[in-house]
Amino acid sequence: MTETDIRKLLFTINSVYPTFKVDNPEQMVKIWFEFLGDQDPIAIGMALKNYIRTSKSDFAPSIGQLIQGAYDLQNRNEMNAGDAWAMVIKAIRRSTYYAEDEFNKLPPLVQKAVGSPWQLRAWASDSSFNEGVASSNFRRAYASVCERSKEDALMSPDIKKFIESSLDVKLINNGD
Repeated sequence: MTETDIRKLLFTINSVYPTFKVDNPEQMVKIWFEFLGDQDPIAIGMALKNYIRTSKSDFAPSIGQLIQGAYDLQNRNEMNAGDAWAMVIKAIRRSTYYAEDEFNKLPPLVQKAVGSPWQLRAWASDSSFNEGVASSNFRRAYASVCERSKEDALMSPDIKKFIESSLDVKLINNGD
């Protein structure tokens, strides 16, 4: 988003929500730009439109609500745990001999929840495989992986960079 996009956004919010006060417009534009500058203006605009149309609140949306709303709109068709498990079951059926091929066919988030091709092979070759238990464990793992992926997607680039540099420092320090 540009500062011009932010001005338009704030103008719309100010027009729709009379309690939304802008004491220092230029300062507010700078602050909102700091947090929304890396966002797609169309997605944020759609999130605002959706918030205005669907929110029962009399209060203007926060920056976080707009970012979350944009993410939710762009990821409405995200695979649910049941669909993901159906893919895993299909992969398990051929994984006695083709675990690596089947694992590679799975979407990245499903792969993370499964763990490795060897897990598929283990499930496929286990004569006492309990689908209910495996499904429950997978669904928990998948929910966790999806939540982490969502948190990562919502995180600003500068925070991601900070985390990566912190991890690099820890790896270097643990190497001593």
